[in-house]
Amino acid sequence: ATTYPRTDCGFLPTSMQQEIPDVLAAVAKSDPTVAPVLNQLDRQFVSRVWNDKKITAHHAIIPTRQAFDLSRLSADELKVYQLIRQHYFAQFLPLQESDVTEASFNIGGQLFRTRGKVGVVTGWKSLFQAEKDDDEEEADGDSMALPALAKGDICAVTGAEVKDMKTSPPKPFTEGTLIAAMKNAASFVSDPKLKKVLRDNAGLGTEATRAGVLETLFKRHYLEKKGKHIHSTQMARELIAALPETLTSPGMTALWEQALDDISQGKMSLAVFIQKQLQWTRHLVEKGRQDSVKITAPVTPPCPLCKGPTCKRKGKKGDFWSCTSYPDCKGIINTNGKKTTKRKKAATGTKTESSTP
Repeated sequence: ATTYPRTDCGFLPTSMQQEIPDVLAAVAKSDPTVAPVLNQLDRQFVSRVWNDKKITAHHAIIPTRQAFDLSRLSADELKVYQLIRQHYFAQFLPLQESDVTEASFNIGGQLFRTRGKVGVVTGWKSLFQAEKDDDEEEADGDSMALPALAKGDICAVTGAEVKDMKTSPPKPFTEGTLIAAMKNAASFVSDPKLKKVLRDNAGLGTEATRAGVLETLFKRHYLEKKGKHIHSTQMARELIAALPETLTSPGMTALWEQALDDISQGKMSLAVFIQKQLQWTRHLVEKGRQDSVKITAPVTPPCPLCKGPTCKRKGKKGDFWSCTSYPDCKGIINTNGKKTTKRKKAATGTKTESSTP
């Protein structure tokens, strides 16, 4: 139904413009109800999405030239398909235009500012009328129209109010907002050059790897869920505090990305990059040997065999606690509370099992 899904690229190569009739024909055949929208599209209009220079490993996600039966999709799959289709349609509608007015007022020697916006041409946003436009601007009141004003006008102040406010801490991450933060890692870097590199390279990880990174952090007890929110564990905070700042800053990723770009452009050889990484890694390891690091291990049920720590693993029949010394020790605790120990006899290769409540 759609092209390669694991991409965060938002651009299409100009060579795919010749496929526009086939894509729209397949969409119409798959869902005849979109005919009224198709009739509004200007297939000759070229939006900024067509840009060969912006293509990364894959182009943006669009419908394919393959007609199919929509009834085969689940409810969630249909929503995703319709969203992708909607954004593809938007490329063939006029640009959205607004008039934005900003006014400043001198009140008692203090400068106050307000901003108003009025839609002139709805354009492609007509496809998204059900959605809220510019949520942040609406929250600030910037989307309302201002009365007629001229420079130097004297306006009457009809009222004033002083509010006592408290600064709120940032909201805890959810899986969605944490992945978004990884994608927009540039906002966590102050150096302008590194910020630009991160912005150009789409942040930390890729669309295909970010979810896997979070899964690994959960498995290693660096992250934990409290309701829908994600929190770092004490072990994670201690680890970050113990590591050099260069390893914990997103700016390091930017430096590596810059180096890889230099290699691809012939400005640096791969051998030089690897040699620098070896020297830097040896320096970090040597420094780590000299520093004392104390990490508080997470509280887990003790192994029923060796009494050592355990970690949670996934099995065919569900999650279970397994000894961290596996395969030397094969003690496990099922999630139902039953403890099972397993030993292999070296002489015969037979296996004995014992189970205790």
